[in-house]
Amino acid sequence: ALLAGKYFAEAGIPLAEVAEEISLSKETYTQGSKISLLDLLKRIKLPLGEAAEALVLGNEALEKVNVDDIPEEKRETFLLMRENLPVLIGLIKKFEQNEALLEELLGGNGPRKYLFLLQNNHELRATGGFIGSYALLDVNDGVVRRFFIDGIFNPDGQLKENIVPPQPIQKISAGWSLHDSNWFPDFPVSAEKAIFFYEKTGGPTVDGVMTLTPTVMQKLLAVTGPITLPQYGLTVDAENFIPIIQEQVETKYDKEENQPKKVLADLTALLLERVFASQDPAALYRTREALVE
Repeated sequence: ALLAGKYFAEAGIPLAEVAEEISLSKETYTQGSKISLLDLLKRIKLPLGEAAEALVLGNEALEKVNVDDIPEEKRETFLLMRENLPVLIGLIKKFEQNEALLEELLGGNGPRKYLFLLQNNHELRATGGFIGSYALLDVNDGVVRRFFIDGIFNPDGQLKENIVPPQPIQKISAGWSLHDSNWFPDFPVSAEKAIFFYEKTGGPTVDGVMTLTPTVMQKLLAVTGPITLPQYGLTVDAENFIPIIQEQVETKYDKEENQPKKVLADLTALLLERVFASQDPAALYRTREALVE
């Protein structure tokens, strides 16, 4: 147990360096300056590696401790630490393993564009739900340069070419467009088709496709906190998101305007803008957790 404590003390020094770097980044963001997530990741890479080595040795020592030798009033804390320590080590190892992928995704090797498809999983489609809105994200060298969101039928209206849809879709539509591009359960195939349609409508070539559903949005709201929609007289958070949006879409929308999903598009725009405009590394880490759970 003493040996484990020694290793944990050694790990504390580089972990303090990581905390200081994150704190400095938060301060920079608070002052209104953008930060490069890639620069931050590069600065914390070495201390994280040093911390991981010490934590692994500490965990090995901790595993050799007989829990019956721990004073009864300390056992719960001891067992909790022994249970959670491998999780912390695993997170650091994942960061090290995915470093090259993160660099690529964040535009470390040149500007990147990503197409987000906002799917409603209450209207089931092959990849998770009906595509009601889309977003375009520009990122370069770890900095978000632009984030744009729009209704899916706006690019669909720019489609000049008549694309023959798969036979089952022909029963309800003579044409095929972006909002029905996620016809294939194999996500990469549907993603390629979305890229194809987006380019056909005059959109730029993108480097990747991601999807979001209301369930994911609920998790993101837990990270961003409540969002106010003054035009609807609503404040939406992770707890009330689904019942409020369901009520708005089904019964409380403007019958003359007849755009029942507009509230969802407006909320999504504000939510994603807040997520991707954030330069707070801690919030971005919680966002990453929300997206991969």
